[in-house]
Amino acid sequence: MSVDIPAALRRLVFERASGRCEYCLLPQAASAFQHEPDHILPLQHDGKTEVDNLA
Repeated sequence: MSVDIPAALRRLVFERASGRCEYCLLPQAASAFQHEPDHILPLQHDGKTEVDNLA
């Protein structure tokens, strides 16, 4: 299942992580691909698309 994450929410997650992947801490500048927000608790397991459930 794909879900649109609003731009404001994407920015909030990116800023909270200081521009790094919240799993491996790789900075965005060192990555060949744009970091994408990821649901910590997946949607299929009733995870919500809100800041506390995105990394």
